[in-house]
Amino acid sequence: MWEVAFVAMAVIGWIGSIVPALPGLTLSLAALVGYGYVTGFTKVSGYTVVVAAALTIANYVAGYYLGAGLARRFGQVEVPALAIFLGSVLGLSFLGPLGFLIGPVIVVLGKALLSGLGPGRGLRSAVAVVVSMGLGVLLEFFLSSWVLFVLIRAVLL
Repeated sequence: MWEVAFVAMAVIGWIGSIVPALPGLTLSLAALVGYGYVTGFTKVSGYTVVVAAALTIANYVAGYYLGAGLARRFGQVEVPALAIFLGSVLGLSFLGPLGFLIGPVIVVLGKALLSGLGPGRGLRSAVAVVVSMGLGVLLEFFLSSWVLFVLIRAVLL
């Protein structure tokens, strides 16, 4: 019974690592921790859980610094994170999966033009946002895939 619930959580987390409206890696980690706890950490070791937690934290820290570093490197246009998030959600809603990246580009370009910074600086900053988001999603997807693999392996063995 618990196995199905925790694997379902990990699958939702795995899907959420790509789909912005769903929780991703954090939900996958919660599934792994929960399964480890209910099995007394006999099927999933405490060491595995600590490694997964450390990788999750490292993923979020790296994503933050990667985004900030790329933004500085490419001529940052100051845009609140909430605006980027809303751009992603609206882009996804109106343009499908590609809108997840197009929405933030429109937000950053719009902010650059409204601030008088010009399209060149706005485009450079938009590229930094897209690269940062893409790498972050890719890393989160791989880590969620690993957590899902570990959990399914533990359940089946």
